[in-house]
Order: sequence, then structure tokens, then C-alpha cells
Amino acid sequence: MVYGRRLFPDPAVQYQLHSDCLERHRQEATKNAQAARDVELKAQAARESTRRQTEQVLSEQSPNNKCRKAEFAKGLMESFNDFEGFKTAGYKSVDIEHLTTIKWDEENLNFVCHGTFVLTNGRNVVGTLEIRPNIAGSMITKWRPDVGPQ
Repeated sequence: MVYGRRLFPDPAVQYQLHSDCLERHRQEATKNAQAARDVELKAQAARESTRRQTEQVLSEQSPNNKCRKAEFAKGLMESFNDFEGFKTAGYKSVDIEHLTTIKWDEENLNFVCHGTFVLTNGRNVVGTLEIRPNIAGSMITKWRPDVGPQ
């Protein structure tokens, strides 16, 4: 085996040089495979993001999106602003973005809407607001914030 301009007749030296060369090639192949995987994962994430954005726009613009009607949305903001935790913290909702209907049952007065509540401090709170009557007929409002990356 020739290394540089010198000949290494010792089989142990030849073996070590050959092993080092193979290890470098293996590491390079592993690095290239990981880079290709990273590129594919980024592309997949971009496709998923585009799909979600498209679904969000379609949901918001749907004629079945009754939560988005101005008077109902106003009532949602008022209900949201009545939650003690937000009142105590001094936060108030001034708008709702991406408001969509999850459930709309007029017969039983059960409504579930999902949206991004824009607060007076500039913070956005994403979650689901459920409005339904209790056994006595009084309306109960329940807030469930989304968890995870937003």
C-alpha cells in the first residue's frame, strides 16, 4: 500500500491505514445521511404547516363557522373576560383571531369555539371556549388552553 510517497510494507500499518480510511468514509456517509434526513424533515414540516394553514383558512371562511359571527364572537370575548384568572392578572381580550366552530348545537345550547384570544398586553392565548347550560339552565363557560408549541 502506498501512503504519500512512501511504501508501508508492514501489514499492521497497512491494515491501520485501511481501517482509518474506511472509518472516515463511514463517518462521512453517516453525516451525509443525517443531513439528507434533516432536509427531508424540514420539507415535511413545511408541507404540514402549509396544510394546516390551508385547513385553518377554510375553517374560518366556512359558512358553518357560526362562532365567527360578530354578535356571538362579542359574547365569547365577554365570557372570556369574565374569567377570574384573567381579570386578576389585569388581562382582557380585545380580539379573537382564527376563530372556528368546533361544536354548534342550538337545540341544547351547547357551543364550542376555538381561537386565538388577543389580550390587551399584546399576548395571544390559544384555546377552546365551551358554553353550555347546567342542570338549572344557567350557562356555564369553560376555558381550555391549548398546550404545546404555538
